[in-house]
Amino acid sequence: MIEEADEMETRGSGWSFQEVTYLELKINKYDPLYASSYIDLPEELKIYYHGDDAVNQFISMLQEDTKKIEAFIKEKEEKYKDIKNMIDFDKKHYNQTNKCVICEQKFLPDDKKVKDHCHLTGKYRGPAHEACNLNYEIPKFIPVIIHNLSGYDARLFIKKLDFDESRLDVIPNNEERYISFSKKFGNYLKLRFIDSFKFMSFSIDKLSKNLRSAKNLKSVFKETAKHFPEDQLDLITRKGVYPYDYMDCEEKYEETELPSKEAFYNRLNECDISDEDYKHAQNVWKSFNIKNLREYSELYVKFSKNLEMFV
Repeated sequence: MIEEADEMETRGSGWSFQEVTYLELKINKYDPLYASSYIDLPEELKIYYHGDDAVNQFISMLQEDTKKIEAFIKEKEEKYKDIKNMIDFDKKHYNQTNKCVICEQKFLPDDKKVKDHCHLTGKYRGPAHEACNLNYEIPKFIPVIIHNLSGYDARLFIKKLDFDESRLDVIPNNEERYISFSKKFGNYLKLRFIDSFKFMSFSIDKLSKNLRSAKNLKSVFKETAKHFPEDQLDLITRKGVYPYDYMDCEEKYEETELPSKEAFYNRLNECDISDEDYKHAQNVWKSFNIKNLREYSELYVKFSKNLEMFV
């Protein structure tokens, strides 16, 4: 309002801002109790945490994961960096291919053609220009994808990430919102926090429905199918519902029954969930033999991460 008043006066409109006759503010306090992360590596990393310091614990998880990833990269590079340890070299393919596997440009008569291979798997990738091969390296950053990061989640992390002398690089959209920010967590690796919402043409709900239209859910949600039976895939791969406004104290996590449909009312959006959504919540509670709202919350976080990973 102050900015609006200043703008009216400075542009010489002849009008001035004198009083506010009515003001309505809708404020939802956002104090997360759950944190989770998923990293697609040969070693399975499942991390869930419940507590008042969820943001601090989430950052600690990221630090530990970064160390593991750095160790993984170092081990593989030491093993496969040398061209002598290249796997699955196809001499016929190398001799007959006249296009660089990296830049996809054809080789000119004076170009030096070399064998390109992955330093993490050792596998032969194809012929490449010598310059392309030398400049092609493993990225020094890991993307951390958070849905709606630039909306409000960024504010949870910005202050908490300032824990050492390593600089926090921020790309602001305006004074209140951030497009992206990066932080050095390991010896050389940076974590780059990005907003998945900025890369989506539709909502997670709409995109997940498109994926669920496939006849065989196992073929689409391959990672999920490794951990859950086929008869539960239909529940897991659907956008879940959660009583955000109802969950206003720690004691409610110990409640042993699913709250009523009215408890899922969203005050911020001023809307109820549909009968279909509530039926879905009931089916999840029953199918997974949920004992209390703590278990329901953990499943909701797990399902949300699952959908974000695939859409």
